Amino acid sequence: MTAERGRVAAFFDLDKTVIARSSAFVFSKPFLDQGLLSRRAVLESSYAHFLFLLSGADHDQMERMREHLTRMVAGWDVDQVRS
Repeated sequence: MTAERGRVAAFFDLDKTVIARSSAFVFSKPFLDQGLLSRRAVLESSYAHFLFLLSGADHDQMERMREHLTRMVAGWDVDQVRS
């Protein structure tokens, strides 16, 4: 990774020992309150979470979600996310 790209974060809890639900779903309210997410993004995330609960996701769907989330969080201030 080059210095120009900045820092990258990844969050994993595959066995759900820390967070028993989707981390994107759990963090959506605090990120909305901090101005990191729009209401629309929260609604879209909630809907995607609902669909996942109903039918799961295959590899391609998970890859599209990973790409979407990566684009969505690009440029977020690390200290603001920590708070």
